[in-house]
Amino acid sequence: MKYTSILNDKFSILLPDDFQDMDLKVASLKYPSPSRPSVIKTNEESSVDFMYNNLHQNVPQEQLSTLLQLIRINIMNVNSGVVFHEQGEIDEADNKIVWMEYENPTLDGQMYNIMFLVNVNNEVIQGMYNCNVQEKDKWKKIMLKSAKSIKCGGMD
Repeated sequence: MKYTSILNDKFSILLPDDFQDMDLKVASLKYPSPSRPSVIKTNEESSVDFMYNNLHQNVPQEQLSTLLQLIRINIMNVNSGVVFHEQGEIDEADNKIVWMEYENPTLDGQMYNIMFLVNVNNEVIQGMYNCNVQEKDKWKKIMLKSAKSIKCGGMD
C-alpha cells in the first residue's frame, strides 16, 4: 500500500499499490447518479472501489456518530434490501473515525461496503469502500487499514 493525496491534497491515505482513478465513462456507468463520489479509486478490474467525498459540513468529532446514524437511516429508507453488520469508532492520532459495514443487493449479486466519516480540517470526509461480497474476507482488513491511515494534508 502507498500514501496517495486525495481531494486536492485535503488529505492523504493508504491505498493498494495498483489502484488508479476510475475512468469517467466507467464511473458514470457504474455509479449513474450525478451525486456519485468525486474521487473513485479502483483496481484494474474495477471490481473493488475506494471512494471519497467532501461533505462540506463542519461537524464536531463528537457528533460524527450521530451523522453516521442519520446516513444509515437514509440508506435503509432508500434500499430495504440492505443488511447492516458491524460499526465502530477508531481513534487515530487526532482523528476520530466512525465506520459501518453493510451489504446491499445489486444486479450482479451482493455488494459488501464499508463507509466511514472523519473530520479533516473542520470538514467531514466520507469514505466508501466496496467489493463483491465473496471478496469481503480478503478486503475488509485492507479497507479498515486504509481508513485508519488518513492524514490531514497531502503528501510531503
